[in-house]
Amino acid sequence: MVATQTSTADSYVRSDRYWFDERVMVYAAGTVLFRVAVGRLTLHSGVFEQLMGIPSGNPQDGTEEHPIMLAGVEPEEFSAFLGWLYHVYGSEGKANTPLNMSEIELLHILKLSQLYMAPDGVEFAFHHLNGLNLSPSRQLELGLQFDLHIWVFASVKSLLLIPLDSLEKVDLDRIGFEVYVILMKGRERLAKERHLIATYPPVRSESTHVGCTIARCDRVWKEVWWMVIARRILHPKLPLPLRDIPDLVKVTTYASINKECLKASLLMIADSNAFQAEHMITESIVNSIIEYHATRIVE
Repeated sequence: MVATQTSTADSYVRSDRYWFDERVMVYAAGTVLFRVAVGRLTLHSGVFEQLMGIPSGNPQDGTEEHPIMLAGVEPEEFSAFLGWLYHVYGSEGKANTPLNMSEIELLHILKLSQLYMAPDGVEFAFHHLNGLNLSPSRQLELGLQFDLHIWVFASVKSLLLIPLDSLEKVDLDRIGFEVYVILMKGRERLAKERHLIATYPPVRSESTHVGCTIARCDRVWKEVWWMVIARRILHPKLPLPLRDIPDLVKVTTYASINKECLKASLLMIADSNAFQAEHMITESIVNSIIEYHATRIVE
């Protein structure tokens, strides 16, 4: 039983989030009409929240005879967007679950969620597209198309490492010649950096310690670097990421090196930024690709 009490309207305030617009209006995407509850749209979309808050001046607007036109939106795109809003996922005949949604349906949701300022929709589409295990070339293509830089960075990292003979025509078509050249120049920079680090071990700490024989410590340090560290860096199939070098150096055995000398050298390597080169070069490549893509859009 619910207790009641006498009160005036002035003693209540409306919920900011749960005070729904119960109007139902008709929207036109292409030649297809959609009859939708306004409150469902305004709850998730900043654009519809603003649009529906502006009086049109015509009581017939939003009816079947005078639908609200959705410029540039195809019926299948708005249908997928509404499917997300109403939790009706996938095509007819499929189970009612996001896991059955196709790539194109998720891209429709992503496109309109960005267009209509619906961040929950962007997050939903992004999450489930990630679950499709898109190829690096497709991820790069979509990352540039939808301005998702996290995808661009992830795809560039992959494309800088995978064997070139594994790229098929469809991959090259997605990447494009100009971006391919940027990637190849980046691979060359990375290869040069890796070879330099592998070939020339970091100079040990110059501090001297009791019991230290500088010549012996230097010799062992260089031998271990070449026999262990460099081999891992230059491994043809599983090259060691440069950022992981400090960890490998730390767990490697150095016979005959003075403990204090070794400790000082390990601290020096741990504090060095030299092994972040891969990340910095990759960021530079990503920025170049994004800048190139932006010039294409302007043109």
